[in-house]
Amino acid sequence: MKTPTKLTRALGFLLGAAVFAPATLFAQMNYQGRLTDSSGNALPDGQYTLEFRLFDAATAGNEVWGPFTLDGTTVAGHGAQAYVVNGRFNAILGSVDGAATPRSAAAR
Repeated sequence: MKTPTKLTRALGFLLGAAVFAPATLFAQMNYQGRLTDSSGNALPDGQYTLEFRLFDAATAGNEVWGPFTLDGTTVAGHGAQAYVVNGRFNAILGSVDGAATPRSAAAR
């Protein structure tokens, strides 16, 4: 298992923009991205723990949903670890975060 990787607030804001769309009616949401190191190189292939949070602004925003953690546990607000290949990943986010807050609540 790799060291947990946290996504940035900007990524959370972009993810939040997708959540505000009519797709909030669905129980799960698909999200794809690319993970790099500080030099811009793709992370090595493998399983990673990822944490997603939604904010109401790209910078200095307030957290409105999260965390939703892809760490392999099977409780609310968690999912399977993300497989990273050539730095790219696909994540399935559930309908509630770790505090059982529904994603639709973030759409205020």
